[in-house]
Amino acid sequence: MTKMLALELAPSRIRVNVICPGAIYTEIRDNTQYRNLQRRQDVYIPLTGKPGTSEQVARLALFLASDASDHISGTEVWIDGAESLIQGF
Repeated sequence: MTKMLALELAPSRIRVNVICPGAIYTEIRDNTQYRNLQRRQDVYIPLTGKPGTSEQVARLALFLASDASDHISGTEVWIDGAESLIQGF
């Protein structure tokens, strides 16, 4: 969908990209009540050894919205500390 939209909107100079976050630390675990479910095991993050932050994702979104990325369109941008490389996404 991203690639098709990027092609369709390119004549109007509209860029379309998708942000693909991996494990991102939030407080959702602290505020979620688990009922008869197994908790997900922590995942291995090769680059840092820990999940990313929402601030890192926000900085990526700001970059993609800025003129600094004016030649980037139709692509997925993984922000996962290389996690997707070992999980086969």
